[in-house]
Order: sequence, then structure tokens, then C-alpha cells
Amino acid sequence: MNRRLLWDIAKLAIVVGVFAALYKAGKIDIDTLRLATARPALVLTAAFLVFTAIVFTVERWRRLLWAVDVHIGFGSAFTLTLIGMFFSHALPGSVGGDIVKAYYLAKGQSQRAALVATVVFDRLLGLYTMILMATLAGAVVWAYVWFSGYPPQWWSGGVQALIGFVFALFTAFTVGGALFMSDSMSRTRFMKKVMEMAPFREKTEKIYSAARKFGDNPAVAFTALGISFFGQFFLYGAIWILAMALELNELTVPQFLFVIPVCILINAIPAAPGGLGVGEIGFGAVFALFGYGKGVELAVMYHAVSIAISVALGGVIYLVYSSRGGGTVTLKRLEDERGEGPA
Repeated sequence: MNRRLLWDIAKLAIVVGVFAALYKAGKIDIDTLRLATARPALVLTAAFLVFTAIVFTVERWRRLLWAVDVHIGFGSAFTLTLIGMFFSHALPGSVGGDIVKAYYLAKGQSQRAALVATVVFDRLLGLYTMILMATLAGAVVWAYVWFSGYPPQWWSGGVQALIGFVFALFTAFTVGGALFMSDSMSRTRFMKKVMEMAPFREKTEKIYSAARKFGDNPAVAFTALGISFFGQFFLYGAIWILAMALELNELTVPQFLFVIPVCILINAIPAAPGGLGVGEIGFGAVFALFGYGKGVELAVMYHAVSIAISVALGGVIYLVYSSRGGGTVTLKRLEDERGEGPA
């Protein structure tokens, strides 16, 4: 039995163990989940909003491809994104969705490093958007407490520490990203040493060189960030509706604006397939800071909707795509596209 299979089994065992522990501790209330199943209209609305958020991520990736002077049709980008989601959520193995997405994109292409770099940078940009949203939400909560004149009951040391951690994370990612894409930084002795020590040195250097193109084309990068930013609101709307379906209505608007971005950020930690288990622990812990329950159940419903879309839609797309041989994706240079280019 190889190490990869052992690692896959270990991750799956951890996910199962987390859910078993949460259920045994009474953190997963089946009766609460039944409230959502009794409101199919709300669940379907939430699923539609999650799907809309996915559409925004597809367009975000297409804009990043512009930075490397490549155009891909929306249909092809949508297909590869859903296939990646299918592998991320439905198959609890070490083959990540981004790897599959990058494989099909770069298959048969000459500029493989640049194409793979867009997939990597797209994931990092999505993560940065989550951190940015959580930071803005933390600033809103902090301003709300400041201007209210007195700290509310939920303004505990734990909440303040969490906001401080998010601020620190945002600062680290912003500074680190700026340095990473800096042309002067790439010529320093430190970065050259890092490249020498990196695994798969030649491929890593090519991907790094391609990734730096985003720094040379900030208009495209900031447009992609804006698309990602607005797409997040549809995701938050979906979770808000799921919270309504679970009758989780204790949170005030300022609390919700902070809690959900932080929970989504925790859910993005790549410790388990699709954030399973990690999201449940994160949602439950953050909601508990404000003195409320049902955070775990909300994460369960969010994962149920996400996995349903990945399996039902992504799975079908993958079967159709693979049955046709999984051919190469049609790419065009932007200069060959009349009337289309970076805005």
C-alpha cells in the first residue's frame, strides 16, 4: 500500500471521526437539519446562489488567463471548473480538483507553465478574497462597537483575538503577494536560493516566472479580484438563506457580516476534501464565540448543497467530457481576438 493511498485513507478517517465526534457530543442536531429539508424552496434558492458564485469564479479565471495573453471560451472554462469541483468534493483522494483542472487545461498546449500558473494564482486570489472580506467584516464589527459607545455582550476576548488574527493574515498575504510578484524581488539572492531549493526546480521556476506576469498586468489582476469580490456576496447570500431554513435568526447583521466570511475562510483550509469536517468545526467554534448554536448544522447544509452541485452537475459534465476523450481545450491568443481584450 503506497503512501498516497495511506494518506487518502487517513484524511477520510479524520473526516468520519470528526463527524462522529460532533454527533456524539450533540453538536449535530438531526431535528434542526430536518427544518431545512422541510423548506425545499429555500434550499433550492441557496443552491442557485452557490451556482451563481461559481459562475463568477469561472469568469475570474478567464480574466487571469488574459494576463498570460490567452483567451478561453466561457463554456470550456465552466466545464473545467466543474470537473475540478467534482474531483475536489466527490472523490476524497489526493488528486485535487485544481490539479485535474490544470491537467486538462495544459493538455496538448505549448505554454503549459503559464496555464498552470493561472490555476494556482486563481486559487490564491480566491483565498485572498476570502481574507479581504473577513478583514473588511472585522473592520465593520470593530467600528460598530466603537461608535455604539459601549461593548456588547458578545464583544469578548475571543472575538477580538479572532479579528486581530484576520487583520494579521490580511497584512501577511498582502505584503507577501506584493513581494512575490515584484520584479526586483525575483532578482534577489534570497529568491534565487528559494528557487534552487524548490522541488521540481525547472517546472517551479517556469510557473513562478509565469505567475509574475500578473504583477506586470495589474489591471487584469484587479479586475479578477473585483469579480471574485462580488461573487462572494452570492455565496454569503446562499448561507444566509440556509440559516433562515434552519431558523438560525439570532445573529444581528453586523455579527453575520463578520461570522460568515470568517467561517468560509476556515472552510477553505485544505485539510480535508471540500472542507468537510474542518468547516463544521470552524462554523461551530465561530458561532459559539457569539453565544449561538447551529453553526455546525449550517456548515453541514452548506456542504450538502455544494457537494450536490459538484456531483450532480460536475459529475455529469466529467462523464460527458471524458467519454469524448477529454480532448485539448481550444485556446486563442488575445491579439487574434477582435474586439476582446483586457479591460
